Amino acid sequence: MYIENQDFLKQLHDNDESALLESFGKISDGCSKHKYFRDYKTLRDDLRQEMLVALWNSRGKFNPEMSSNPFSYFSTIAIRAGLSLIAKERVQNDILS
Repeated sequence: MYIENQDFLKQLHDNDESALLESFGKISDGCSKHKYFRDYKTLRDDLRQEMLVALWNSRGKFNPEMSSNPFSYFSTIAIRAGLSLIAKERVQNDILS
């Protein structure tokens, strides 16, 4: 695993913005290579950016009392943000076609 849950949990608790941005960058980079997005190599930078924005906006919503696995929580957010971007791109392509 490229992010340790305990370290990530501490970053969230301490609200260490620079460490959180680094961790979110790693998550968005890893999730942009997920099997769902392999065919969208031209959108990879857009995917990373969309995921990073979604992760940053969700940083205060993680509840450690509900789960001690912030990596899973934020990975799910990143993947859903990527899927949302792909859906928007498909609609855009349908409109232009």
